Parts: sequence; structure tokens; C-alpha cells
Amino acid sequence: MEMNRQKDFTTEEQEKEVSQWCSVCGEPSETKHGNYTFWCECKCEREERINAKIQKLKNLSLLGKRYESVTFENTKTGENAEFDKAFERCTKFCENHKEIIKNGNGAYIWGDIGVGKTHLTACIANNLLKNCVYVLFTSLFEISKAVRAT
Repeated sequence: MEMNRQKDFTTEEQEKEVSQWCSVCGEPSETKHGNYTFWCECKCEREERINAKIQKLKNLSLLGKRYESVTFENTKTGENAEFDKAFERCTKFCENHKEIIKNGNGAYIWGDIGVGKTHLTACIANNLLKNCVYVLFTSLFEISKAVRAT
């Protein structure tokens, strides 16, 4: 069984060069080319590196415990048409964030107190953080407070 998993990742010629396989995911973790040995990042190590980067970005984001698990997937919809419309626009923003940011654009969310602006913003933040995008989660009040303090 282990050999089948290993062969899925390499051609026969590459397999001759692989000197070490990851015992967890079965991907190559070391290869030899002539007199040189090279370390390869296997699936486990890639996931660990990405998760560490995401955690670092979350810590820098100021998102806080209250909103760390808020996502589009666990947000209840279907009760308020205006919220659902904003929800849809926010998910589209996340789907197209690379192009939107590249063009120098962003999103502006406004509305009355208690309609879900912060919740949707937290959904956006968590989605972007999951995709290794730097996020700073704050409010106009916090920004103006910081400006006044300087």
C-alpha cells in the first residue's frame, strides 16, 4: 500500500532519485541528484507552514476571539433580504479579492446599528486570512482614536 501512494507522486525515473519518503503523507521528502541530496517539502510540511503563516496573520489582524470562528459557511441567511444581498456581495468580494485589490479597490460596508456589518466584515477577514492575505480588523472609531492619540 505504501508503494502505491509513493508512486502516485512520482514518475519511475523520479522514483529512482527519491531517497526518503514522508511516513505520514507518503510524498517524497528527500531526493538525490548525482552527489547532491535535496530536501523536498511534502504535503504535511506544506500544510504546517501554511497553517503557521495563517496563525501569524490572524495574530496580526486584531480580529480577536469574538470573531475568530465567524465564517460565511456558518452564517445564518434567509431571514433578511437586505442582509442576504450584502452577504452575497461580500462573498463575491472574497472570490474576486485578488483582482479587486490589484485594481486598488476595496469594500465599504454601511448600515444601521445591529444589521450585521461587523459580522460580515469578520466573515471577509477570516476568508482572506484563510487565503494568506494580510488583514487588519478595526473600525473607524478605533482608527480615529489612534489618530487623536498621536
